[in-house]
Amino acid sequence: MELTKELIQEIKLTPDVVLAYKVNKGGSYPGVWVCKDLVYYYTMWISPKFHLQVIRTFDEVTNQQKSYIGMINQLSAVFEEENNKASKAGTTLNRWKDIKREINNQIEQLKADSQLILFN
Repeated sequence: MELTKELIQEIKLTPDVVLAYKVNKGGSYPGVWVCKDLVYYYTMWISPKFHLQVIRTFDEVTNQQKSYIGMINQLSAVFEEENNKASKAGTTLNRWKDIKREINNQIEQLKADSQLILFN
């Protein structure tokens, strides 16, 4: 028990660990949350087989998360690129509408100016 307390103190000194453990006895989500280090430590007491299963499960879940994060990052980059293209296309389309309107106005003005005037 003393060794466990010492380990918890050491974990609390680690800058990247926000919380060593938390016990929530009531509310919507009762349970105990612990950092990975304490889980590994606890599993060593049960059996070597269980300890190995826990380590492998953590590794598998972590690798899956990294894979999903990688896919999310790739899709986000594709989305951003396509969004930029769409924005440029929208800008070009709006500019074309202005140019088209101006050209049509000039054509109509030229048509009007080219009409033969019989009477003044």
